[in-house]
Amino acid sequence: MTADRRRLVIDGAAKAYGNTKALAGLSLVAEGGRITGIAGPNGAGKSTLVKALAGEIGLDSGRISLTGAAGADADGVPASAVVAVVHQETSLFPNLTVAENLAAAHPASGWRLPHTTDADVRTMRQLGILAQQHRRVIDCSLVVRQLTEIARALIAEDADVLLLDEPNSALTEAESAVFFERVTALRDEGRIVLLVTHRLPDLVSYCDQVAIVRDGRVSAELVGGEITEKRIAEELVVDIELGGRAVENDEPIVPPARAPRALVVEGWTHDRGRFSGIGFRAEPGTVTAILGNEGSGARDLLRSLGGFGRATGKCGLEGARIAYSSQFMPAERQVSLFSNLDVRENLVSRLGSPAIASRAGWLRRTALAEVARDLFRRFLVRGATPASSIRSLSGGNQQKVAIAAAAAAAPDVLLLEEPTRGVDVSSKAEIYRLLGDYAASGRVVVVYCSEVTEVFELADRFLVIEKGRMVMEREVSEFASVTELAGAVADAVKVFDEEHTA
Repeated sequence: MTADRRRLVIDGAAKAYGNTKALAGLSLVAEGGRITGIAGPNGAGKSTLVKALAGEIGLDSGRISLTGAAGADADGVPASAVVAVVHQETSLFPNLTVAENLAAAHPASGWRLPHTTDADVRTMRQLGILAQQHRRVIDCSLVVRQLTEIARALIAEDADVLLLDEPNSALTEAESAVFFERVTALRDEGRIVLLVTHRLPDLVSYCDQVAIVRDGRVSAELVGGEITEKRIAEELVVDIELGGRAVENDEPIVPPARAPRALVVEGWTHDRGRFSGIGFRAEPGTVTAILGNEGSGARDLLRSLGGFGRATGKCGLEGARIAYSSQFMPAERQVSLFSNLDVRENLVSRLGSPAIASRAGWLRRTALAEVARDLFRRFLVRGATPASSIRSLSGGNQQKVAIAAAAAAAPDVLLLEEPTRGVDVSSKAEIYRLLGDYAASGRVVVVYCSEVTEVFELADRFLVIEKGRMVMEREVSEFASVTELAGAVADAVKVFDEEHTA
């Protein structure tokens, strides 16, 4: 089918959740043979647009039509049209293997059940997950899960529309390059490709047109030479101050810790060998970053500090005789949030009973509502009310709710995996500020980062993990730029690898 026969038209799409207008008359045309990028701040309406295009929600008004697909006409999207979706938050079957998840994407044929095809094997090999094909998804790393989600969409050979929602947020540059090779090949076959992303380099490198979405509408469309990082950034930061709107008062996010203590780790060794002999201090009042690629042991190290993984050695607060309290927030938001609860209920979901219940165990609903409203305001949650469904919030605002719920319990140590994964520039700055404020209350904040840029912008101190060993530990203030920091990290890793491969 030729590229000029496929055309996706979004005309006046509107969708509201209570008083919140997620889409307010959005219109956009995407054509086959082109990659259409969609960018915008969190809360702009991108997530709602993705759900509407995927058929997961209906519109209040407006229409979405597809021409050029089999069975399509001017009256709308035909039932036979195929939309292949890569969700930012994976929607796989956790109890099935990687290969079984791909097989499940194929329709059954007569008496024959869906099965793994040669095309499935080729795709898994190209994406580097063939060796994981017989592992259950629940046992796989975040990267493998996201690559499986991508593979499931790429094997939909009859797809008229390929819809990508932050598809490579957990991937390395090399993995992203392989993925986009496949995407551009599908574009060249005449498919309609829509890429929703906060990564400006991807928009510039791969998109033929970019739509800027703001307040539920397309505020600008860029094509050809207009698509530059500078121009996109200028469109995105209109009316947005760095760091977002200021907190309305100077009160701390949580009450100050009574006795600030450093987290001391010595000889910390994973029981399955994913890291060994790790030792460092995370000072109260600071943010410490653990930097490392997937499989380096860095993610496992962070999880073990919160009790999610067994390790031996010394790990505790300096001078304390009792175990420290901690709260852990994983990289995947849906693991931290309760999709069937509203924002208010999610905000207080980790609080102990004294804060929201009487001694007799009765829920203090008035206290619950007051605590939730306070957290809602202090953590700059926007585009909704405390009573809104958590699913109606943008990704960035869901992330703030997840962080607020963890911080509300006032743990001695706050542990977060990739705290700004899949959020826009403004929300990133707000989250950095919130975590810095939490640390300033005299507590310890430790984050796992896979990107040097995040370490430079968020952390006070960082350590680098490579092949389960700590190869570097430095203060961020020692480096004048992110480029200088990245170079030092690369040199440290290179020296370590050379010494351990000689």
